[in-house]
Amino acid sequence: MLNRFDLMTELLFEARLNALLKKENPDLTRALMGAFGRALNYLTENVYEDIRSREPNLTDHGPRHVENVLLNVLRLLPGPGSTSDSLSALEMYCLGMFILFHDAGNIEQRRGHERNIGGIFDRAVGDGAGTRREKTLVLRACAAHTGTARDGSRDTLKDLDKEDQFKGQPIRLRELAAVLRFADELAEGPQRTSEYRRNRNQYDPSSRLYHDYASITNVLIDRRNERVCLTYDIPVDKPPKGLDQSEWLMDLMAHVLKRIRKLDQERRYSRYYAPLLAPFKATEVSFNFHCGEQIMEVDGLPSLRLDDLTVPGADAKPIEKEYPKLSPGTLVPMLIDDCQNAKSRTDQ
Repeated sequence: MLNRFDLMTELLFEARLNALLKKENPDLTRALMGAFGRALNYLTENVYEDIRSREPNLTDHGPRHVENVLLNVLRLLPGPGSTSDSLSALEMYCLGMFILFHDAGNIEQRRGHERNIGGIFDRAVGDGAGTRREKTLVLRACAAHTGTARDGSRDTLKDLDKEDQFKGQPIRLRELAAVLRFADELAEGPQRTSEYRRNRNQYDPSSRLYHDYASITNVLIDRRNERVCLTYDIPVDKPPKGLDQSEWLMDLMAHVLKRIRKLDQERRYSRYYAPLLAPFKATEVSFNFHCGEQIMEVDGLPSLRLDDLTVPGADAKPIEKEYPKLSPGTLVPMLIDDCQNAKSRTDQ
C-alpha cells in the first residue's frame, strides 16, 4: 500500500520545487524536501481520506483535490526558465505547504475548517521551536483562503502582511495566499463527486447542487492567452434519480450562473493582491447541452467573456440580465422541448 499519492502531479510539483531549491538554496534542499514529503505522507495516511467520512456530503477535499490545486499552481505561474517574475524556491516551498494543509481542517468540521489546522500541523510537521515560523505562515495563509476577515468582510487577504520571512529570506505572504485561493477556486470538476451517488440522489439536498455542478464543469487555465475558461457539459435528459427534470435544470442553471460570477470575482480579487496573476484578464464560458447520444444545437446561445475592461458609467448586471437567453426561465423550457423532439425523431 502506497503511503503517498500515486499521482503524477505531486511528482511534477516536487520536481519543480526540488530544482528551485537546488539552484537557490542547496544547503536547505534535503531538509525542506524531506519536510514536504513527510507532511504529504502524514496527511495522506491520516487526514485526507478521513475527511470524506467526517463530511460525507462535501464535494471531494481529499487527495484528488489537493492534486488538482497543486497542478493549478503550476499552470497559473510562469514556467521554468521564464524571464517574468516568479516565485523563489522558499516561496514555492511555502506555497506547497499551504496547499497541503489548506483543507485539512475539514476533518474536524466544515465550518471554520480554515482555522482548524494547528493541531494537524503539529502532528504532521512538529511542534518544536524549529517549526513555529513555518506553522505561523501556514496557518495565516490557510485562514485567508476562505471565510471572513477580522472586520467581518470577505476580504481575508487584507489581514495578511504583504511580506513576511522564512529561513532568513523575504516571503510574499499575501501574494502566495492569493495564488492558493485562486488555485483552489479553479479546482473544480467531475473528480470532486461520485457519479454513482449523484445519479442516485444520495447526497444531502443541501449539497446536491454542488455535486451536480462539479459533474458538469471543466476548467482550462490558459496563461498564454490571458484567460481562464469554463466549459459546461450538461446532460439535459439525465436528472438524478427521483428529481423533476425541469426543476433540476432550473436549479442547476441558476447555480451555474452564480458560480460563474463568483469565480470571476475570485479571479479579479486574487489578481488585485497577486501581480503573479496579472495575465489572467478574463473568464470565458461555453456551454454544451447533451440529449441522449447527441449534442444539442442551441440557436442564439451567447458566448460569455467576463473581463476587466470597465467603461465609465456602466453598471455590472447579473449574467441573466446581460445575457437574457441564459436566463433559466427562458433556456430550460427550450432545452427540454428540443431534447424531447430530438428523441422523438430518433425513435421514429
